[in-house]
Amino acid sequence: MFSKYQKQGAPPWQRKLVLLIASLFAATLLMFMVWAVILSMQWFQVDRCLDRGGSYNYDSGECRDSIESDD
Repeated sequence: MFSKYQKQGAPPWQRKLVLLIASLFAATLLMFMVWAVILSMQWFQVDRCLDRGGSYNYDSGECRDSIESDD
C-alpha cells in the first residue's frame, strides 16, 4: 500500500556548494586568527615596554626608557 521511503544522496552541485562555503568560512577564520596574533604581538610589545617603566612611541614602534639619571 505505502511505498517505503528511500533516502537519496545530494546532487553533486549541492556537495560542491557546501564545500565552497566551508572553504570560504575556513579561510575567513584563518585570516581572523592571523590578524589576532599580529595584533596581540604588538599589544604585548607595548605592555612589556610599559611594565619596564618606559613609554612606547607608536609612530616609530620603539620603546623609550623614562629612567633618566639626575647627576
